[in-house]
Amino acid sequence: MLKQLFALLIPLLFLLQSCNMAPDTVEREMYFPVKSTVDQLKTTMEKQQPAIEQQILIGAERESKKIAGQEVNWTDQFKILDDLDLNKPVLQGMYRKDSTAQTVTYTLKKADPQAKVNWLKVKYLADGSQQINATLKSSTLVHKAERTVELQWKNERLLHYTVSGLTKVILEDTVHYQISMVPQW
Repeated sequence: MLKQLFALLIPLLFLLQSCNMAPDTVEREMYFPVKSTVDQLKTTMEKQQPAIEQQILIGAERESKKIAGQEVNWTDQFKILDDLDLNKPVLQGMYRKDSTAQTVTYTLKKADPQAKVNWLKVKYLADGSQQINATLKSSTLVHKAERTVELQWKNERLLHYTVSGLTKVILEDTVHYQISMVPQW
């Protein structure tokens, strides 16, 4: 009798134990994979090191310069793009997705201090390239910033990258700026 009880209990214990196991979780991205796209572009830029034509406009002052590829720190250059990653756990479900044949747009459903991106648009262009456009806003008691980002690439190669916007610090003037980069492939 004891043997029969063990014969029934052992399979039952395995069955109960398997119920407590966490299911295989595959982390699925809910939104466009900005982080992996930027990581891929950064890797390509660091390996191939193309020279960069950079234009900086701050207020009415404009500066243009060519930078040798090995002098560009792509981690710093792409730092703002970290904010475009909508797949962070804290942001899940905060954006509405609208799609057309060539465009996917993610729009913030309601204001939230965790969400810096107001909207992000991914375009699939006729020439095979892809483009991200986004607006970001942040505000504290002493500082306000609004930025627009445009990033275009094709076959893991950056075509151009532009950040424009304004920043306002309390008791100081609003500063408008634009920084554009075009790799010289």
